[in-house]
Amino acid sequence: MTFQIKDIFHSLLFDVFLTYSTVKLVKVPHTYIAVLNRALQAVIFAYIIGYIVLLKQGYQQFQEPRGTSVIKVKGIAKVTGNNASFYTNDQTKYIWDTPEYENPAIENNAFFIATHQTVTPGQTQQTCPTALADKLFCNDTATDKCKTDQPTPNTFGYFTGKCVVSRENSTLKVCEMNGWCPEELSASMDYIMDGDDLENFTIFLKTMVTFTLFKKNLRNIQDNTDFSCRFDGTPRTADCPIIRVGYILDQLNTNKTALLLAGGLIEIRQDWTCNFDRHPKRCIPKYEFSLLQSGDDKQSPGINYR
Repeated sequence: MTFQIKDIFHSLLFDVFLTYSTVKLVKVPHTYIAVLNRALQAVIFAYIIGYIVLLKQGYQQFQEPRGTSVIKVKGIAKVTGNNASFYTNDQTKYIWDTPEYENPAIENNAFFIATHQTVTPGQTQQTCPTALADKLFCNDTATDKCKTDQPTPNTFGYFTGKCVVSRENSTLKVCEMNGWCPEELSASMDYIMDGDDLENFTIFLKTMVTFTLFKKNLRNIQDNTDFSCRFDGTPRTADCPIIRVGYILDQLNTNKTALLLAGGLIEIRQDWTCNFDRHPKRCIPKYEFSLLQSGDDKQSPGINYR
């Protein structure tokens, strides 16, 4: 047993640690094998250099940029004012500039255009008849719908428990409410923007992005930017920061009339894919447009606020 262990250590020492070995080189004078060998080497070399390095740019680092946009909307529009009460339809023409339709004026990476406004002038907190559109009809003996101190279905006020003559039609009686009077649906004006004027509005996007990994700060506004340009999706206007609302709507598969009346939500995406090896100081964003909320959805269409 002792001699076996000694032989193992002796073999390990002299056959492994104290022995030098090298690969035996064999030259084969065969044209077919040589050509095949060089072809495989060329394919591997071309894959590494051509595909991984040049095409896929595997040597490069990648980073998502951080940025923000300052957005300005310009345009003027003709507006039709319709009396929104139940039985009248007289019309008045108005002109809206930016302060009338852009409210709030500044938002974080967003903008708002009011294409349809419902205004109830002269409201005060008091009691008044509910609107005929609420269909809260009653009479002196049937006041079940007018439960005292209960909120109205549209939450415009609280019922007083009384049944009174309608403001809109003196031959009908409706529940009385306590709230902001007159009620919105009974004495309001609907202001609707002209669709053709809306499409001629312009949106100015001033965007700043930062690639912290590469210490690059970029803007889509350059020293030679032509502010009379209008972006139209062609390479000629790729660096134009001004976009017509009509161009954006044309890119969306939606009902423009419903969007005008009920509102909607549109996303403008900017793709900043920059190659700092080729253009270290210049990068042009690509714009894409998506409709997130249309004006004719069956459930909860449009966008609105009070």
